Amino acid sequence: MTSFVYVKVPVASLREHELHAALEGALTAEGLGSVVGWGASVDDRLKPAFHRIDIEVFDLPRALVVLMASLEAFGVPPRSELHYTLQGQALQQEYGPGGWSASRPTTAAHRGRR
Repeated sequence: MTSFVYVKVPVASLREHELHAALEGALTAEGLGSVVGWGASVDDRLKPAFHRIDIEVFDLPRALVVLMASLEAFGVPPRSELHYTLQGQALQQEYGPGGWSASRPTTAAHRGRR
């Protein structure tokens, strides 16, 4: 069974094509999944605020470890987010100066598991 994950990275600091390639490479090297799409997430004024990357993975716990390490190594800025569903609960983690936060209930709409 696959799990759906998405990443949100602030638009102002993005090299999107390089980031897609880095995440795709890390996931496929471990046989964990792939990037399936991307686009803009808008703010309340309908201006692009985040670049969203949609990902399908085969082993969620292992994929999260790989994604967090890859995003950090790529140099994503603070406020980058990782969203996923675990045991029916939509969760997110945010990247900040101290690294990745603990999992907490998501503050965004989420597609969940397929």
